[in-house]
Amino acid sequence: MGILAGLVKSPRLTSLLLNRMKGDTRNILRALTTNTISPTMLQAGSKVNVIPSMAEANIDCRLLPGQTPEDVKREIHKIAGDEIDLEVIYTSSGAEFSTETPLYQLLEKGARRMDPGGIFIPMLMPGATDACQYQRAGIKVYGFTPGILPKGLPMLQLAHGHDERIPISFIETGLPVLWDVVNEFCGRGD
Repeated sequence: MGILAGLVKSPRLTSLLLNRMKGDTRNILRALTTNTISPTMLQAGSKVNVIPSMAEANIDCRLLPGQTPEDVKREIHKIAGDEIDLEVIYTSSGAEFSTETPLYQLLEKGARRMDPGGIFIPMLMPGATDACQYQRAGIKVYGFTPGILPKGLPMLQLAHGHDERIPISFIETGLPVLWDVVNEFCGRGD
């Protein structure tokens, strides 16, 4: 695992490996290892029979920790050319937190109690969170949703989709773990 983690630090190698992959796993890994850009609003022209003199696009960019809007603007210009104008309307930075904390150790311990054969892996959340706001205030944030998923359930692909759902068994296996972790962290453990 350590060798693979080291390889991910090379953007060129990561890009090469991701380009060779297929399927949904590639999309998820790409979102976890690169800045992402999604066009969300497009506007051009005012009449059907008139070619517009300009077009506008609003794009939602998700930045990796340590990346800046200027980094993303450089990436976009490299792909689309320097003749486009880019204006930053709103920005929030990516956030990352140390795994060397008492709370993180409790989360890992709780997950291992629930599933002794499972693998506990810290990862970035590719979607938007308020974590960067908490980080600015000096508060550590961990997304922790314990539970055992049925084999083959494409959980990450279901998020925010038309068929978004989690099985009841996931809640039944995970809620006791979350309850124990919160009680232990707050000093109310048995």
